[in-house]
Amino acid sequence: MAGSSCARSDPPRWRSRVQAAPAPQFEDADPVEVERQMLDVARFLVAVPAVLGTAHGMAPAFTGRRVTVHPGGDMLVHFDGCSYSLRVTKSPRWSSLVMNLGHVLLAVGLDELSATASRSEIDEYIEHAGETGRIHATVAALTEARNRPVPAARLA
Repeated sequence: MAGSSCARSDPPRWRSRVQAAPAPQFEDADPVEVERQMLDVARFLVAVPAVLGTAHGMAPAFTGRRVTVHPGGDMLVHFDGCSYSLRVTKSPRWSSLVMNLGHVLLAVGLDELSATASRSEIDEYIEHAGETGRIHATVAALTEARNRPVPAARLA
């Protein structure tokens, strides 16, 4: 499951990570295959169609401990029954924020998005995906990172 992720500039009360299929560097992507792969990611994360703008969706459910933040800002998203994890873009500032909050909103876009997309392109992607029902979301808690437990109070 290939994918890139991009930080979204949101109000300070919450932050999210957008997971979307990366735009291919040298060839056109098959939109049907991209959607199939990203729906698989959403299904593995127990993500539901998101409520954004005028799109009708469901409030995201809590999916459990799925995100590990390692020293230096490396972040991994874990899937049930899978020995592999998805590494998301390294961002020490965002990782620190997630460590302080203990939870993260994971958003899975069903269309391709360039790994080099600007903040405005990411915002436009999220707005369009939300308006057209092309984004799914879930809330995840942190796992233990290299023998550093997540305080139980953060999981309440």
